[in-house]
Formats: sequence, C-alpha cells, structure tokens
Amino acid sequence: PEPKAFVNNSFVLGGRVLRMTRWLDSVGGCLLQLWDGSLFEYETSESGSALLPSEAEPLLEPCPWIAAIKDSSPYSESSGVDVARSRLVFGLSSRSRLYFHDLMLADSASSFTVSSTHEFLCYITAGSRCQSRFLSLKQVQEFDPLMGMDQNHVLEGYEPRNVEQGARVVAVLPRQPQMTLQMPRGNLEGIHPRALVLRFVMTRITEGAYGEAFRMMRKHKVDLNLIVDLDPFSFLMTGMASFTRQVDVVDHLNLFISNLQNYDVTQSRFPVPPWFRQKTKYDREHSKFDFTTKVNQVCLKARKVMQEIESAKDKPERYYLLPILSTFAKEQPPNLEEALRLIKDDALKQHPKNSPKNPLFAEAAQHSIQYLAFLAEYELLFETSLGIYDFEIARAVARNSQMDPKVYLPLLQRLNTLPTFYSRYEVDLRLKRFDKALRNLYKSYVHAENLDAFSQTQNGSFSGGNSFENCMSLINQHELHQLGLELFRDDTERVRIILIALADSLMKQSRPKMALPVYLSASPLDVEGARRAAKAARDWRCYFSLLERDDETTAAADKEFLAEKRRQAARDIAREMTSSVFSDQSKRQIYSDAARILVDYGDDLIGAVDNLVQAECWSEGHRIATLYSRQDLAKRCMDGAIAFAHTSIDNFGDRSAEFENANRKYDEVLKLRKQNIHSEGPELVSEAVETGSLFSAASTSSNMSLRSSTSTSSTGSGVSSVISIKSSTTFQMKGIEAPHDRHRSKFNKGKKKKQQKNKRKSKQKPGSEEELQGLVGLLKTTCPNTEYADTISQTIHFLIFLQNLSLAKELFAAYVRMCSEIDKFRLERMASHAKEKAEAELLTRTQGDQHELSHLLVDLPVEKEVDELHCAELDPTLSE
Repeated sequence: PEPKAFVNNSFVLGGRVLRMTRWLDSVGGCLLQLWDGSLFEYETSESGSALLPSEAEPLLEPCPWIAAIKDSSPYSESSGVDVARSRLVFGLSSRSRLYFHDLMLADSASSFTVSSTHEFLCYITAGSRCQSRFLSLKQVQEFDPLMGMDQNHVLEGYEPRNVEQGARVVAVLPRQPQMTLQMPRGNLEGIHPRALVLRFVMTRITEGAYGEAFRMMRKHKVDLNLIVDLDPFSFLMTGMASFTRQVDVVDHLNLFISNLQNYDVTQSRFPVPPWFRQKTKYDREHSKFDFTTKVNQVCLKARKVMQEIESAKDKPERYYLLPILSTFAKEQPPNLEEALRLIKDDALKQHPKNSPKNPLFAEAAQHSIQYLAFLAEYELLFETSLGIYDFEIARAVARNSQMDPKVYLPLLQRLNTLPTFYSRYEVDLRLKRFDKALRNLYKSYVHAENLDAFSQTQNGSFSGGNSFENCMSLINQHELHQLGLELFRDDTERVRIILIALADSLMKQSRPKMALPVYLSASPLDVEGARRAAKAARDWRCYFSLLERDDETTAAADKEFLAEKRRQAARDIAREMTSSVFSDQSKRQIYSDAARILVDYGDDLIGAVDNLVQAECWSEGHRIATLYSRQDLAKRCMDGAIAFAHTSIDNFGDRSAEFENANRKYDEVLKLRKQNIHSEGPELVSEAVETGSLFSAASTSSNMSLRSSTSTSSTGSGVSSVISIKSSTTFQMKGIEAPHDRHRSKFNKGKKKKQQKNKRKSKQKPGSEEELQGLVGLLKTTCPNTEYADTISQTIHFLIFLQNLSLAKELFAAYVRMCSEIDKFRLERMASHAKEKAEAELLTRTQGDQHELSHLLVDLPVEKEVDELHCAELDPTLSE
C-alpha cells in the first residue's frame, strides 16, 4: 500500500510561514517564523498540541535560515535566566547577516550551523577572507553588545580557520570533531577544525576517557602535555592508572612519556577558554601545582602504576620494561643509574643459571640497552655505568656503541685490577666528581691500599698515590677544604695543614676578612699568615695584637729592634688608612683610628695630633697633647678649632643661600617634570655620561666630610686635580699635532675635532629626570646631616672649654639661624605646593581632569624624600 500522511491538527496563522525548524535539544515541537519575522512555538504532548507565540526575542529581520535551542539554562553561568533569553534563536538573513535574537553577530556570513553537543555556533564568513568561526554558546548567551563590535573578542571566535572562498558549512558531526563543507565546485569535504578538536579532547580528558583523547591528539598532533596540564592533581591521583590501562600499547606509553615537558601548555599553546573552565577546580587548584617538577612527578607516578599492574599479574612480567626505562631517562636530571641497575637485575632474572654466557650480553639485555641508548647518548651511558662502579655493564654498553675496543677494554681491565677504593677514585676523577674522588682517595689512604704496581694511569694523566700529600693536592686543586676538614677531623696536625691551605686560598681570592678567622683557628697559630690577613683586612687591632706576640719569644737584645719595627708598621698603616678611599667608615673615624695607632704603637705624637685636627676632634687632640705636656700641639688644636669655627660661620650663610636657590629651582623643575609625565608619560632615564657624572657629583657631595666641604685648602686641591687632568688633555690635543693634521690648510684644521666635541655634549632636557635628581642631590648636600651637627656641637663644647664664649655663642647662633632659614624655605615651598594642589583638586571636581593645573595632581616618589629633609639638631645640652 502507498504511504499516507494524516493531519492530526491544524492552526490558522496570521501570515505565511517563512521557515520552520525543529528544536536542537528537544524531540517534540518546533519553531516557526512568519514572513513578518514573528516567532511561534508548536508544542506536542499527550493531552494534545498547541501553537503559541514564542518567548524568544524576535530577530531583527526575517531570516530564511534559522536554528533554535529550547532550553538555554545549560549555557548560562548565572542561576536565573532572562525570560527573553530562555530560548536561543539564531538566524541568517538573505543579506548574509547573522543574528542572535536582536543582536547582529556578523554582517557577512555565508552559512551557519549550531552544534549542541560541541556547544558551538559555527559559521563561515563571506568576503575576500573566508574563515570558519566557532562561537561558544555560553559566551553568546552572556554576550554584551555595549562592549562594541570591534572591541568584543567573543565575536572573533575560538581558534578560527581559513577556508576556501565560497565554501558553505553543511553539518557538524555530533560524536566526532568533524565539519562537513560544500566547496564552490559542489563536492563535499570533511575537515577537523582545531576548535572542535580541542573542545572534544578537553571534554574527553575531564570525563576520564584518556584512550579516546590520546588517539585523537596523536592523530591531529596536539601536544600530549595537555592530558596532564588540564587537571594535574586529578591526573596524578587517579588519572595515571586509568590512562595506563586505556592506552595499553607500549609504544604509545613511550610516546607520552617522551613528550612530557616542565611547562604548562594551558598557559601558552592551548589556553583553556573561559567558557570551559570550572572555576572552583581549574583556577584555584591549577595555580598551586608546581610545573617545574611536573616531569619528575608524572614519571614517578607512571613507574609506580606500571609496577603495580605487573605485580598484580594483570600484565605479564617485563611488559612495561621499556616504558619504565623511559621514565628513568625522562627525569630531570636523567636517572640513568637506576635504569642501568634495572636492566642488570632483569638480565640476571632472565638468565639461565647454568649458562656460561654473560647475562648482560643476552639478546633481551642488549635490546634494553639499545633502547636506553636511543633515549640517551652512548657516551653518557658509558660514563654513568662507570659512575656506579659496575664495569660489567659498562662493557655491555660500550659493546653496542661505536667506541674503539682498543680504548675501553684496557681501561676496564685496569679498573678491574686496581684496589677497590683507588679504582673508584680514578673513575670519579674521570667523571669530574671531585667530592666523591676525595672520599674514595681518603678511604684508600685509611685502608692502606697497596699501589706499588699502579703508580699512574697508562696515559699519565693522574699521578699515582694515596698518601696525604695526594689528598692535599686534590683539595687545593679543586677547593675541597671543607670536605677535607670533615674527613680528617680526628687528625689535629692535618686539620691545621688544611686550615692554612684554605686561608691561603682565600687570600689569593682577595678575601682577607674571611681568611683571618681561618688563620686564627689553626692550632698552633700561623702568626705570619694571620698577620698578613689582618693587614689586608685593615683590622689593625688584630694586626698589632699579633705583632706583640714576637716580643714574648724574643731576646732582650732584640727588643729595641722589634719596638722600631712596631713603630714603623704603625706609621705605614696610619698612612695607608688616611690615604685610602676604599673604606666603609667616614673620614673622621678613619683619621681618629689612625691617630690612635700612632699614639699607641707609633710613638708619633705629632702625627697623631695632626690626624685628630684633620678629623676635627679638637678635644681628643688637646687631651693627648696635654697628657704628654706638648703645649705647642695643644695650641695647634686650639688654633684649628677657632679657624674652623670662623670658616663654618661663613659657610652657614653660603649653605643657606645655596639651599634657597636649589629649593626654588627644584620647585620649578618638579612642576615641569610633572607636566612632562602628564602629557607624554614617564620616559626612560638615559644612561648618558653627563647623567652619570651628575649623579656621582651629587652623591660625592652628599657623602663628603665637613673638612673637605669647609676647608679652603682641601677644596682647592680637589678642584686643582680636576683642572690638571683637563688641562693636560687639552694641552696634548692642541700642542701635539697629529700626523694626519700636518698637511691640512689653516681653514679646515680642527673642524672635525670641533664637530666631535659638539657631539659629546648632550643637552639636558628641561624637566627631565636627570635634572630633578641633580637638584635633589644638591638639596641633600646643603642640608646638614647628623655627622655635621655632631662636629659643630663638639667644636662649641671645646670653645667653651677654652672659655672663648663669644665665639661659641656666635657659632651656635649662626647654625641655628641657618637651620631656621632652611626650614623656612622648605616649609614655604611645601605650603605653596599644597595650596596649588588643593586648587587643582577643586578644578578637577568641577571641570574634570582636562585643565591647566591637572599635572599638579601627579605624585612623584622623590617628593616625599625631599619633604622629609631637615637639619640635624645640635647637642640638646647647648640650648639648655
């Protein structure tokens, strides 16, 4: 009989039907679109059928091609779903515009399809550059049109793919990541877009279907690290066992292990899209995993799982031998020692007991060695086998390599015949494992191994012997002093020799401060070495204490010679201290220490007082002079203090004026700097020569002692040294004529030099960071610090002691006046700046941030540092 169609029900519509499509996620019912664009839903149930207006928002224009999903809740991240978005309706108009309800997703699309299983809206763009794009239904559901068409990354899709112009999408297979396209010639082609493949693979990995995911990734060349990196904690806990059972091919397991890397592919090559992430699982736990040890963790877990499977007899013995070897070779660093031991143990198990053949030369053992050599070089395997002191397996490894038997056979024969510990010592020397070499040489020395027949290796590279001298040679050559002290800790005499060798080594490395306690810890003490270290470390207290030890064992006739030697040493050290610029102490402290040395050990009273005068320590110099009844030296201290007081009074006014000028200039440059940053942004500070000299000058000035900043003679000497360098250079350039300048005319001579000179001069940009930092350094220099104030206080106390009250009061008043003026200039600038900033904030609240004072709202880190500058106070007892 012919098939017949029955009409169960009929409805009267208000217009012609343009398109009718079934729900992609529901069997019963469909969605209808009329020619005017209105949408209706046809519902069927046991009680009957009905045609109702759709809850979905209508499309912007009638679309001949539509697709719809009835329940949108699986694609919404929020708990409540908007009634207008309770349905997902997509449409493609006759003008190639792709719509999602009342939103236009693309203005030029040739075709589209919706895959509810892959959760993608797939469409192909039309135009000169055709692409297949994949929009996640979750992101489309949450799409915000206010972000703009150009700025919204959602519309770019996930992993777009270029296709041939004129191609149209026909369908997307629901159970495979495959898309069917109709090409312009009419033929059908199946492609596997990266978006569908990655979505499919990630879904299978999260579901635990590792076998299916592995096969798909291997087929489409997706990095196998994604299996671990998507959820590393879950994979290590339960996933590795499931993966091993599902991917049951040994070659596939080797491929997976060999591809492991210590990085996270979800952060670089295959970032997990936000619509796929599980917030509580991926974002929180994923960041806690240490990917720098990922390879070692996975190898350890895989090895444990495979051994458990073999122990449970689920697989035959030796089934996972090669993958287990792969885990050893893949670890970082490769654990080849354990791999070789595993090969040897396996060879001994498989070898018949009555067979005279070496078990390591059997076919199974040789196959394992060849596979391990595929993962690592033969040379490395040979050295590793030597490193475990197993010369049989070393021979088996060398047999499969391209090594010359004339080389490795005599070597292995010699190592086999040598005593045990000395043989290991030579192996460690060959492998440059010097710590182990020293330990084995020490054991050979302790066990008194006989080496009469083995004085050296055949090539003569290592000297034979296991004596203490050989140990010391190895210790000194490779700086193994700490290990040597540990090994010979029970032998006092040899411990002393090692300590002195360690101290000598530190002295050669220019580390006298570390060498000194080492010398001092040797028993009996090495006085000469300790004295050299103390002098190099500038520890004069320890040096002279060691120098006094000579007096204890010296005859009475040589006492005078030693006393003169001590005096000469004191003068040399004091001269070296005062002339050295490489010191962490202040100049005042250095001169004070030099004076102390000259008084205590040098018997040089004049030199000591001169140094104290240089250090502005008037009271100490006067005390020492009066102690030895030297009124002339006491008068020198008094005259120096009075001259210093008058010079300081004059200098206070200069400091105040200099601070005022620098403070005013700083305010101007600070505003220019803020204006530049506000308009152009902060530029990189150039490391020009001029900038470097500016910073060094500022830092040098700020760290300069009071003597150099106030004394006319010292300042003059500093300036003269700079001038002499420049003048000598200028004299050489003008006075000595270069050979290539001899035949130049008088009109062009020196033109090139003038151009080069102009090139070297870099013009400083107004309001630059360099200019600002230079002014900050100048402000710090002119503002008195604590050391400056202490010197002034001690000078005032000394003038009071001399009963020169008028000069003491004048010095005190001048310093207080200078401090008050500096604080006044600083506070006025801060008040003015605060007023201008308040005015700028008011303009910002009323007119917005586009006004002429907006740059004043920029805050620079240097402002707080400058605002906190203050003059150090004098001794409180003076004001009281």
